[in-house]
Amino acid sequence: MKKDFIKNLANDLLRLEVNTIVKDQLLCSKPRSHRWELYDVANAYRELLISYTVSSINPQLGKSNDSEEMRKEFKNLYAGLASFLEIQQFAETKRDEFEQELERIQLTSNQIEALNERVMLCERVVRQSQQMIDIFLELQNESNDPIVSDNEFPTMRLDHLEDLNLSPSQISIIRKANEIGTQRVLLQTVVQVEGDITSYITTRFLNFPEKEQKMIKEVHESSIMTSIQMWQYLFQAVSRLAGTVFTGVTGKQVNTTPTNTVNKPKRIG
Repeated sequence: MKKDFIKNLANDLLRLEVNTIVKDQLLCSKPRSHRWELYDVANAYRELLISYTVSSINPQLGKSNDSEEMRKEFKNLYAGLASFLEIQQFAETKRDEFEQELERIQLTSNQIEALNERVMLCERVVRQSQQMIDIFLELQNESNDPIVSDNEFPTMRLDHLEDLNLSPSQISIIRKANEIGTQRVLLQTVVQVEGDITSYITTRFLNFPEKEQKMIKEVHESSIMTSIQMWQYLFQAVSRLAGTVFTGVTGKQVNTTPTNTVNKPKRIG
């Protein structure tokens, strides 16, 4: 068991990813439990998809006022397996509709960009929902008790239930989904253990005023430096815990002199 933990930790350290996003507001509060974190993720996805109504798929790309009607599309308003399956299916439907709209109608460049952004956000919801689904399936393989293996309960019950017993990797998946949510990633930097560094810049970031671009870049660069420092500490900790296990498991050597890989800017969701 300890060996598997070291192996998983070593594999997780092969890649460092730093994302910078702009959020409308921050609650600055710790989640009460993993159950509540899952609910926050599910609710954010439902709210996003509710805003993507059929009537909004037109050249004007306006939001519909039929929010209540769209809410009726969701039969499961919780944060368990059934809810994420429904969210995923709904997101796939909306993604396909937006992709068809891109092919069918003559649109302006702004409208095309807006539709492409919706396609990417729907795709993110599909991918992240699948990860939540996989977590619940793993829990159900360990126990048939829905209290232990699911989270399909009203919010009024969440504080009265024992929290889900999740592995560190499962917790990490939920935390990342919760932190990024449905926000737009502006900048992303990926550092590989071999030393390769790849940075992605979105067109949305390039449309920001110069002053705001500078501020966001400074925040992103500071986050990269802090993350790399923490990354190095983790490497040292793993080395002390496992000795030569890291190299034996991964077959890779750490290069302390990073080299930049220049890629074309890539649109990210």
